[in-house]
Amino acid sequence: SVYADVRAEATYGFGFTPAIAIAVTDAEVNVAGTVTTTGNAEFRTHTDHTMNVVADTSAVAGLAAAIAVSVISSDANTVIADTAVLHVGGDLYVTADDVDRNRTAARSGAGKDGKLALSIAVSVEDGDTNAFLYGAAQVAGDISVVADQLGIDVPIGKFFGLIPSQGIGTSAQAGVGSSSKGDFLDDAQASTTMSLVSLFKQGLSKILYKTES
Repeated sequence: SVYADVRAEATYGFGFTPAIAIAVTDAEVNVAGTVTTTGNAEFRTHTDHTMNVVADTSAVAGLAAAIAVSVISSDANTVIADTAVLHVGGDLYVTADDVDRNRTAARSGAGKDGKLALSIAVSVEDGDTNAFLYGAAQVAGDISVVADQLGIDVPIGKFFGLIPSQGIGTSAQAGVGSSSKGDFLDDAQASTTMSLVSLFKQGLSKILYKTES
């Protein structure tokens, strides 16, 4: 089994924010000899990907651009070669499975007096999932040869990770005339962050003023 957990979350960019993530996995099981079991026999490969790519930017001088790119390249191959001889006392399972969790999002807001907002989101998935039974098999029970691919949600956290949620798919959102991200909790987090940044700047300005005085 091969697992890949890739997270590229650029959520505090100003003006231009890129987020790029790449996952490459390769899982192989090759059987070419003689195998004897008194019970069940299972030959399995498994690849599992979690891809969370978010580019989230705010405007500078009325301009905002966000680019999110995710790439998943995977191979899961279970091969019982033509030279293999299997003697199985129970059931035989030859399986290959792939699980993809992919959320790729680009969001930009140019603000109330914005001039231009641009968002581009690209997701590329190239995978092979194969299960082959070429060899000779003497099986007392059932024979199962299965190759399966599954796409499911990515677990994510809203409002500084305090509220669990889920996301899936590829999306791009851009807006002029508003800084909304199209999600209440994300807007609340952005507003809270900006308030904290403003308080920090005010405090820093007071400290610098006293130092100069």
